[in-house]
Amino acid sequence: MKRRSRALGTWLIGLGLAASPALAEEVVPAEAASPAATPAAGVPNLFAELLIVRPTIDDTAFVLRSPGSTTFPNGTRESDEFDYEAGFRIGAGYEIAESGRKVELSYSRLEADATETINGDFLWATVGNPDFAGSFTNYAGSAAARIDADYQRIDLHVTQPWRVAGAELGLEFGLEWADFRVGERYVFVNDTAPNTGVVSAASRSWGIGPEIGLGLGFEICHACGIPGAFSLAAGSSIALLLTDTNTRASTVSSGAPALSVRDEETSRVIPAIHARAGFTYAVPVAEHVAATASVGYQIDTYLNGLTRAAFVDDVAPSLSATHEYDFDLHGIYASVGVVF
Repeated sequence: MKRRSRALGTWLIGLGLAASPALAEEVVPAEAASPAATPAAGVPNLFAELLIVRPTIDDTAFVLRSPGSTTFPNGTRESDEFDYEAGFRIGAGYEIAESGRKVELSYSRLEADATETINGDFLWATVGNPDFAGSFTNYAGSAAARIDADYQRIDLHVTQPWRVAGAELGLEFGLEWADFRVGERYVFVNDTAPNTGVVSAASRSWGIGPEIGLGLGFEICHACGIPGAFSLAAGSSIALLLTDTNTRASTVSSGAPALSVRDEETSRVIPAIHARAGFTYAVPVAEHVAATASVGYQIDTYLNGLTRAAFVDDVAPSLSATHEYDFDLHGIYASVGVVF
């Protein structure tokens, strides 16, 4: 199985442009640095974050591999799954001196792809319309899949902090804009026919909506024998995005087009859920200047965020339905930052 990331150069540029903490879920928890490690309020901060995350989408099975020749489908469904890929998040914020409120703007980006090739003597295609799949039943040859994912997000929010029982809490209000798309391409090669078939599909959603979240920061150790302070940071948020979604699908058999459909653009409201937890280290590096470093785990999910064209009848060639499926991300984040 071959996996590769096309985003490494992009996040390296992002890390060079901004230095600080924080991607894909963009819940920014309240920081719990001690007074000794916290610079004066009313000043800006910059941050950059490296993400090692794994996109997941529903039902990536594309071929069934049978152990022997059968007159009916019988075997293991093979899937094309993403591996962990590199992405980035960069942004800037400002803490208002009089109230302690924080304003933050951030941008997140991830590009990923997954490829898989299956060879066998008794393969059954499981994607495409029924007439197409009927040409690739119990055949000897290969099946190859490639899935691409592209994810972008912009967050603008205000955080109102307050202190409860030694913990730093933050209530977050703002806006989220997200654009995510998935492209699929499957190639089936029947060596005995011979016949080659290609199935292509793509879905894109983009939208904007209000977001609300809650962050928690708790200082673990301030006098640990080294400068600075360690704290635990966690947070979650939910957004409701008014989205436009596009879907298309096509099949080609032996070079001849067999089907091509495109859904009319549809508008929907989808929920987006983000959560993260990790550890933060803050240390003063100059008067009124502190550096921070964070590491943790995060999860993002867009419920029913994408759609697929499904073909359910081999008698009525144009009969199709639209299926909704989730777009998810999860993985590790590592960030560095500076507060002036």
